Amino acid sequence: MNTERQKGFSLMEVTVALLVLTVIMGIAFGLLNRFQQTYRYEEAYADAQRNARFAMARLNEIIRSSGTNPTSTTTVNPTNFAVLLPPTTSSGNQVTSSSIQLRSDLDGDTQNTTTVSSNSDVIVTSENVTLRLETDNRRIVMDDNTSSPIRSIPIADNIISMKFTDPNGATFTNKAIQVELIAVPNGIDKEDPRYREVSYTATIRLRNR
Repeated sequence: MNTERQKGFSLMEVTVALLVLTVIMGIAFGLLNRFQQTYRYEEAYADAQRNARFAMARLNEIIRSSGTNPTSTTTVNPTNFAVLLPPTTSSGNQVTSSSIQLRSDLDGDTQNTTTVSSNSDVIVTSENVTLRLETDNRRIVMDDNTSSPIRSIPIADNIISMKFTDPNGATFTNKAIQVELIAVPNGIDKEDPRYREVSYTATIRLRNR
């Protein structure tokens, strides 16, 4: 009676096959990890860009609203609605600071000491606010100077630099404020070779000046 000989894989063949499979799996996992890291970096930078655009848009709204005087009270007009706070630096006529105080007269009492109802047709309900950068927290905040104690409202996070420049620099004559800010991606260390910063610059004209 004839029988067929059954052949299987030798131990050496199985070992080589497992070795090749291990190498392929290692390469695949390495590529997957690299793709995931690349995606994480790009997503972080995209988020930093969105954050910087949002911060600039919000600053534009707040700064443009300074000097709002819906009752058209003429006696309030001499108020310096946009004041760059110390410490300041000067270059020619230009004055630069990291914080700015903005005033309005929303109720027509010729003062800048009131917070009006939030359902009023204004963007900023306080007549006296300060925009500044909390460097330790990397955050832009708006201080409501009409409340006691002063109430701080977060505007944007992951901002490491913010500068306000008055091109004219003369009291009571500022009609535009130049704003520069630098946003950073969250979770990426500065020493990382792929670390990048996002810079935005805008010139904001005061609507009411």
